Amino acid sequence: MTQPRRRHSEEFKQEVIDYFLSSAKSVTQICRDFQISPSQFYAWKKKLLGDAESDRASGEGMNEVPKEASVAELAEEVRRLRQELAKSQRREEILKKAALILGNDPHNNMS
Repeated sequence: MTQPRRRHSEEFKQEVIDYFLSSAKSVTQICRDFQISPSQFYAWKKKLLGDAESDRASGEGMNEVPKEASVAELAEEVRRLRQELAKSQRREEILKKAALILGNDPHNNMS
């Protein structure tokens, strides 16, 4: 017997995509967290980011790269930069702790 199809509200879909854009988690992990399939996620992402961009389109430069592609690229860049920032912040914390340990250890003969 198959399971009945679940229907997700537009608010839920937007929440999932917003969470993706603001977190450093992978698509796979987000799909597990929200109990959705990756194909659902990508369809929602394409629909929501494409709709948001088309609402802002002014009509200028319509012969250039499609707006959906640039929004998706920007969203992916934001996600990548947030991951990079989080990694750098973790490294900084480790270095601060190491400096405290090495600098405050009275038995340290490295100087």
